[in-house]
Amino acid sequence: MRPSQAPLCLLPFALAGLVGACPRAAAAAPPGPSDEQKQACADASEQGQELRDQGKLLAARERFLACAAEACPPIIRKDCADWLADLDERTPSIVLEARGPEGQDLTNVRVLEGERELAASLDGKAIPLDPGEHRLRYEWPGAPFVEERIVLREGEHRRRLSVRFTPPAPPPPKTPAPAAPPPRPLPLAPLVLGGVALAGAAAFTGLAVSAKSDYDHLDRTCAPRCTDDLVDPVRTKLILANVSLGVSVVSLGVATVLWFTRPQNSPGKTPTTAFAITPLPGGAAAFFGGPLPFDGSSRARVMAPITPP
Repeated sequence: MRPSQAPLCLLPFALAGLVGACPRAAAAAPPGPSDEQKQACADASEQGQELRDQGKLLAARERFLACAAEACPPIIRKDCADWLADLDERTPSIVLEARGPEGQDLTNVRVLEGERELAASLDGKAIPLDPGEHRLRYEWPGAPFVEERIVLREGEHRRRLSVRFTPPAPPPPKTPAPAAPPPRPLPLAPLVLGGVALAGAAAFTGLAVSAKSDYDHLDRTCAPRCTDDLVDPVRTKLILANVSLGVSVVSLGVATVLWFTRPQNSPGKTPTTAFAITPLPGGAAAFFGGPLPFDGSSRARVMAPITPP
């Protein structure tokens, strides 16, 4: 009977070894999430549901990813994983395509929605967006930007959007500014005639004042019995004064006409004018000759008689 009792004696020691191993196995199990982690997971779950109900599916997806992490309690993690799968099915997406003026595929196209950059370049991959209205702006260095308005619906996956850039319109041709008219010449004749008019006016003034002074002197001293020797000088001064006045008036008139009717400058043509005053019996005559203002090839001669009163 002794041999049969040996295994029974070893049984207590085997049981003791199993009991000693249980605490070591329990100590090796990972600790559960802390209270702060549990609260963060619960908050992410609630926020994701609120954003999903508001139609902000992209933002809701970020929150569901947070609460589906391994650090969250299993019950929260399972719910968030289910919501995440449903959200991926509902979230629409677009595939962008752009062509150049000649129909070539373009990749260096930047796409914006407001201030947000959707794509720095086009690589053919789908871009998820929230459902609803979107205004996209395509920018390519070789042409003016293109804008597009779209409305995405839930579950609309990989919607293809294609735009084509057109070259910028050529600038309108510049109309040349009208050429400034050539400056009108400064003819010599009007200037000379103006000087003659001034000289005639000065001579008239001087002679008239002198004749009036002599006349008053004779009126006080010998009138009405003044001799011809005393009266003739006064009469001569009056005649010369009238002639000077006539020359002044005619010169001023002709100078004015010549000044306002002087021709435009013509290359290779130098208009010439001539002016002269010729004494005549009982008076004088002023002569002017030069090209006509309406035809530089013709010449005209003007004579203005000057006679004393």
